[in-house]
Amino acid sequence: MLSADPSNTYHGRAVAIFVSGLHVGYLSREDADPYFPHVSALGELGLSLVVDSRQWARIDHTGTIRARVSLRLPDANGIFPDNDVPAGIHLPVGSAIQVTKEDEHMEAITPWLDPAGGEVSLAATLHAITDIRPRSAVETVQVRVDGEAVGVLSKVSSDNLLPLVKHVHASGNVPVGRATLRGNALKADITLHVAKAQDVDPAWVTSVGPVVQPQPNLEHRPVRPEPEW
Repeated sequence: MLSADPSNTYHGRAVAIFVSGLHVGYLSREDADPYFPHVSALGELGLSLVVDSRQWARIDHTGTIRARVSLRLPDANGIFPDNDVPAGIHLPVGSAIQVTKEDEHMEAITPWLDPAGGEVSLAATLHAITDIRPRSAVETVQVRVDGEAVGVLSKVSSDNLLPLVKHVHASGNVPVGRATLRGNALKADITLHVAKAQDVDPAWVTSVGPVVQPQPNLEHRPVRPEPEW
């Protein structure tokens, strides 16, 4: 977790780093400058910037503890999305997941494109839908921005996210994830940054609510005919 520390005596735009509630250090002065105003703005809203981190530590031959903390930070200008953040439950951040079929939704995507071709940060909602195809019907995850569909996930990506999306919907909430958009009116690419269901912290799953187990569909069970004696 990152927190602004304007009272720091060495740098008035310092950004402190906390891991599991423990203060472990600061961003370098060079890195802190662009992040400080955004992290401060989050703090004023009662929010914090939480990112993935990796910790390393060892004791050398002199008995001195040497440690390092590495962070995976979003672009400073991408901390706040360009659209309004919808009400819902924010999904844990994970590795990049490519959205597909953006070309079918360019009318909804074009207004969000950066005229200069840069990357745009958006808050997206995820929905479990049945995708009707020529020879089959496949359950998939649809991605929406401000209520408008902007694409769907591939079968593999949908399989990794569907349990997470359904769990949030079962709690009566809408799953919200971070997305990035890049391209132009001819071709646009949307990428999700959401953790796969199997990678989510069990404590987070519990915080959303109890897991609802799917019920068997008894209506379609074959009925054994009674013999006519």
